[in-house]
Amino acid sequence: MASGPETDLPGTHLLSLPGEDDAEGILINWIHFGESDIECQARYGRTLTHKMGHYLSLLHTWGSGNCELNDYCNDTPAVDVTVFGRNSFEGCSGEFVMISNYMNYSDDEIMNIFTNNQVDRMHYVLNNHMGRNSLMSSPALEQ
Repeated sequence: MASGPETDLPGTHLLSLPGEDDAEGILINWIHFGESDIECQARYGRTLTHKMGHYLSLLHTWGSGNCELNDYCNDTPAVDVTVFGRNSFEGCSGEFVMISNYMNYSDDEIMNIFTNNQVDRMHYVLNNHMGRNSLMSSPALEQ
């Protein structure tokens, strides 16, 4: 689970936003952190990458299931259904779904990409969100 940031970016209402007295951040079960020996589609640590995407304002590539407004990133092929597994298929306008995108529920072993617009969206949050911009100057980044 990850809380999204409240921002002026389109689609923010689709994120899991914390309430007034709620904690915010990323909660992940230890068994899904890093690589594991579990026989499942989520065993190579991509769950944290996916959840970090939500924490920095990324939506699933299918957004709310609307071909016009899916994830509000123009370089992500539009899709209006949940994306699982490892096989791509035709999305909204006959374009193949980017099955390897971290913001799908694809198998971990094939996930390997954020699009440029997704990266721009994350950078916007890191530069402009009061609670996230402190990450850029965190002492944890110092060597």
